[in-house]
Amino acid sequence: MIISAAFNVFLIIILTGFSFALKKLIYKNEVEIHNLDILYGLFFLILISLLLNFFLPLRFFLFIIILIGLYFFFKGLINKKIKINFFFHFIIIFIFTIIIYKHGDNVDTPMYHLQIIKWLYNEKIVFGLSNLEIRYGSNSLWFSLISILQFKYKNFNSIYTFNLIPFSILIYQMLETKYKLSYLFLALSLSFILLFSFLHPYMNGVILNHLHNTDIDTVSMIFFILSFFLFLKYYENENIENLRLLAISSLICLTIKLSYSAIVFLPLFAFIKFYKNKFITAFKDKFNILMISFIFLWFIKNLIISGCLVFLLNFTCFSLPWSPGLEEIETYSKVVKGFARDTRERLKYMDFQYTIESFKWFVPWFKDYALNNAFLRIFAFITFTSSFLLIFFNSLNLFDKSFHKNKYYYLVFLFLILPNFYVWFNAPETRFGWGSIITFCCFLFSIVIYHFLYLKKLSFVFAKFSVFIFLLFLLFDNKSNLSVKNFMSPYIKNINYSKIYKVKNYNGFDIYKSSNWKCYDFEKICINTLKDDYKIIKKYSYLIFLNS
Repeated sequence: MIISAAFNVFLIIILTGFSFALKKLIYKNEVEIHNLDILYGLFFLILISLLLNFFLPLRFFLFIIILIGLYFFFKGLINKKIKINFFFHFIIIFIFTIIIYKHGDNVDTPMYHLQIIKWLYNEKIVFGLSNLEIRYGSNSLWFSLISILQFKYKNFNSIYTFNLIPFSILIYQMLETKYKLSYLFLALSLSFILLFSFLHPYMNGVILNHLHNTDIDTVSMIFFILSFFLFLKYYENENIENLRLLAISSLICLTIKLSYSAIVFLPLFAFIKFYKNKFITAFKDKFNILMISFIFLWFIKNLIISGCLVFLLNFTCFSLPWSPGLEEIETYSKVVKGFARDTRERLKYMDFQYTIESFKWFVPWFKDYALNNAFLRIFAFITFTSSFLLIFFNSLNLFDKSFHKNKYYYLVFLFLILPNFYVWFNAPETRFGWGSIITFCCFLFSIVIYHFLYLKKLSFVFAKFSVFIFLLFLLFDNKSNLSVKNFMSPYIKNINYSKIYKVKNYNGFDIYKSSNWKCYDFEKICINTLKDDYKIIKKYSYLIFLNS
């Protein structure tokens, strides 16, 4: 645990170095690096990994990245510009490593996440990768980041614990003592996550357990909550720094998980308000140019690996030699939605008449899933309680004056969350909407207790105390993980490749198949679903999977 936590802190130091480098590039004056500024480093390295992979495999760059990151980190440290307590990050990561040390695998990590990371690590960008396996068309840029920072030694691999880094950023920020609505919202959101994890009957629940995986549902949730926190923070202090942090966090969230696509409304709304009639000036800004370049490169990569500017959106797809075909993409999109809507035995998810073309699925989903889901129960309880208290306190004039002054903005903020609910309802499995669901109810509750006349300061004590208490409960619940042996061992993952076997050879390329839908990070070409035919060529050292 100590080794894993220490290595993650080392990666935070590298990210801090890149944060310092990017801020020096953007700002003309002297810069300081605080906890939230690590987002600059995350964004910068995602952009670098995205660009480099167009030309080379990412396995070549780890030590170069480390050297550059350390150079700028020590440069900032010598100049006393680094204002981060890395020991706090170590403690946070170590505590949560204890909690989730023994956990189960999620489904997606062995099915296709590790394969996508393998392709990024071992090959430069692959044309038509989705033709090999449709799921490989999922272009989550989080995989690019963890791939370029991937360190392997025996059974240790840094990719399995990397998700703890953004989670640590979230908790570290909450520890700051600022009596602002944004910080109250952040503390309540973390309380929700920890409460749900404690109440969950299976090993701390799906949210915390997947922090020790390559799971993108959890990390996208983190960035959604962080984005809304930064959105509130911007409206508390309308400066360019808060706007840029909001833009970075939202864009990272979008490019991690498309189910949060509506998050673009947050920075867009703030951007329009900030620049007003100065849009020409806005597009000359170095930072904004980087953001546009980032989006452009993401679109290009999507087009190369799947033939679509945005994977699974048919109207963005083109008929290219390496495109999997609109029918296959549409079918897979329906399968994803159908699987989320058919929550009983998952036997009807391929019956699109039932799941897609009608609302027959809704009543069974509501009875069997929504009413029995602990996460949605907590959400409903907080939402209804908050709504009742909001109406009740307002009718008795128990809110302070600032509440009436800010009512309009609160309505706008809540309204901006709603499009994310619409996106989530298309595939209503809670993991696709963790961020928006937590954000909505916790923001509503934070409004109530923040503006209640007798709870102004006490609300922060209550929120942070809740985080502390739930954390203690989780530690006690996982006391079996507390041993000297576990403390001194790095987090390792033993993988069994015995279910993977060779099926065919196409044009000199061996193709392997997994019999249990787990290709893991198998080095050769591996699939879960065998097609009738494959067309594989190599041109100008680029691997191309053509539409057969």
